[in-house]
Amino acid sequence: MRLTLSCLILTCVAALALAADSAPAGNTHMTGPIAQTQPAVGWKWNVAIAPEYAIAADICTGVSPVSIGPEQTIKDRSKDFDAAWNKHDAQAVAAYYTTDGDIVTDDGNALSGRDGIQQALTDAFGGQLKDSVLKTTVSTVRLIKPDVAIVDAEAELKTGDAEARKLHIVSVLVNKDGKWLTETTLAIVYHQP
Repeated sequence: MRLTLSCLILTCVAALALAADSAPAGNTHMTGPIAQTQPAVGWKWNVAIAPEYAIAADICTGVSPVSIGPEQTIKDRSKDFDAAWNKHDAQAVAAYYTTDGDIVTDDGNALSGRDGIQQALTDAFGGQLKDSVLKTTVSTVRLIKPDVAIVDAEAELKTGDAEARKLHIVSVLVNKDGKWLTETTLAIVYHQP
């Protein structure tokens, strides 16, 4: 604990020294007990221009100051989900859900639990979804709490020679042990003329 606190203090002092050395005169103001430096118009700086401070932060805290936020992690996860679907790997797709997760499909079928989802997809990938291709684009990620997100996505599901079905997908994701898992998914089909 003492080492971490020392490193944190050292990192903060180094960042403040960088701010003091780099900031144009007159751009520092106080908000509460912490001084913040506001960059002048057209002038940019941050810890990224001082890698020695970023390295110190990384070594001391074990956390890189440049990390992927939950929104990007969820968007990347969506691409991996599509890849598992397009391999028709029911177990891999079901692994994206919590053990008690559920799906309401675009035709109103309810699939419950990871095992139930896996069994339904095993059957579907052997039948009507045998040659299906899924392409999903996440449109919004709204963090309700740091470990709960509502995700809206647009998807196209192509099966065989038929025209792709366009769907709107709404999912609730939860972060369990650092991994985003789907608690529930609702697929809404757009009216197909």
